[in-house]
Amino acid sequence: MKIRNGFVSNSSTSSFILVGYKIKNADYKKYKGMDLNWVDDDDYDNYSLIGEEIANWNEEDPEIKNIKFEEINQIKEEIKLKMNMNEEPRLFGGIRQS
Repeated sequence: MKIRNGFVSNSSTSSFILVGYKIKNADYKKYKGMDLNWVDDDDYDNYSLIGEEIANWNEEDPEIKNIKFEEINQIKEEIKLKMNMNEEPRLFGGIRQS
């Protein structure tokens, strides 16, 4: 995964914030049919991020979301139940190729 440390001027990338889990790619089939977002993790070839994308930005179509912490907590609990996980979902952010 690429972490954004400053301004990115390349319009072929987009930034994201996702509430969810980092899972092994081997577990893909277990979650394949779920209505969730997937983000490949370039730094760890055997892992991906799965969850709900709560924000996404790119230069061509900038989107600003105003989300309350209560809403994020609700999303967190829904994902935890949907995926039948014991551990708490995490907040992930980064950039990816568009």
